[in-house]
Amino acid sequence: MINTLHEKFIQTGFPNRITLEQIYDIFRTKYKAEEVNISCFEDLKKDSFVIFDNIVKCYKIDDPDILAAIFSAEDLAEHEDFYKNISKENPELSDPLAEGKRLNIILESEDGKYMSSFTLQEG
Repeated sequence: MINTLHEKFIQTGFPNRITLEQIYDIFRTKYKAEEVNISCFEDLKKDSFVIFDNIVKCYKIDDPDILAAIFSAEDLAEHEDFYKNISKENPELSDPLAEGKRLNIILESEDGKYMSSFTLQEG
């Protein structure tokens, strides 16, 4: 998905760039992404690769058909193995990220118009 956006960016030619609004539209229409409140990602304040104050939107994708198209069979197998190992040690845990049933996308922008960085949380 991010690769698709990157390809679109390259196809537009420099210095034209894809705007945040275009990204939002693609996420909502093509990937059925739902916006998530930034407060769900407070732990990113500790991430040295994230500038928390630059976060403009957070999305989750949890539609099984969309995830099946995004994740390769190898990815899904890794998620399943990982989740099985975690659930053996901690049966009370149920995490959609660990199960490969959710993808979080956190977008950053330095100028409020174009994406400057992003964080993916997949499982």
